[in-house]
Amino acid sequence: MSRSEPFPERQGRDHVRDAVVAAVASVPGVGGPGAALLNFYLPAALERRRDRWFRLLNERLASVEDRVMNDEAFQTIVLEATKAAFGTHLEEKMRLLAEAVQSSAEIVDRGDDVFMARRLLKWIDELEPIHFEILAAIRDDTGWGGQVSWKDVLDRVSAEDEVWYQALEDLTSRRLVGTTGYNPDLPVSEYVGSLIWVMSLGAELVEFVHAMAGDDEAGDASGPGPTGSPPGPIST
Repeated sequence: MSRSEPFPERQGRDHVRDAVVAAVASVPGVGGPGAALLNFYLPAALERRRDRWFRLLNERLASVEDRVMNDEAFQTIVLEATKAAFGTHLEEKMRLLAEAVQSSAEIVDRGDDVFMARRLLKWIDELEPIHFEILAAIRDDTGWGGQVSWKDVLDRVSAEDEVWYQALEDLTSRRLVGTTGYNPDLPVSEYVGSLIWVMSLGAELVEFVHAMAGDDEAGDASGPGPTGSPPGPIST
């Protein structure tokens, strides 16, 4: 695809609306407020998400698009990321997905295998921005080289205990984070003497989406490397 033709040009705006209207029409007994929701608000939301998503891709693929768009593996990644982007209302998650596409494009451009790119993209789809906020908050002053006090992380990330417990389960089950003293029977505030660290896969995921502590925008080239965190036991 030539750069003279922007990444999927936003044409045929009514196609998304028409597809949803057709789907609604096929459901017996749908009417009243439900019909209004599905006939108007949902298509409009999809259009807004589509336009925002394509703008994010345009911003990130300008330098490599000509070299990667004909690669079928990359096309699959774009389709998977697009499906996930259309399924979220969260601006930050959409940005994370766009960063993943950019990183994937760079991987394809280098000629590297995309297996881990697709695996990391799947995790981005499954996880929420709070997971990435936690991962970024664990980074200590020296980078990804050591364990961090729970107190320091709790000071950086404000969340209800229930959210913390679920987030920890999500992150530890994927071996993205390791921790000592994890005990769901205790309030999170009592973990202050325990340690937490980002494991190597977690560091790779953070680098993949350029999610550095304090960064609101993409592209910090000094991000963590894929082997920056020590392995360690996950206490349950």
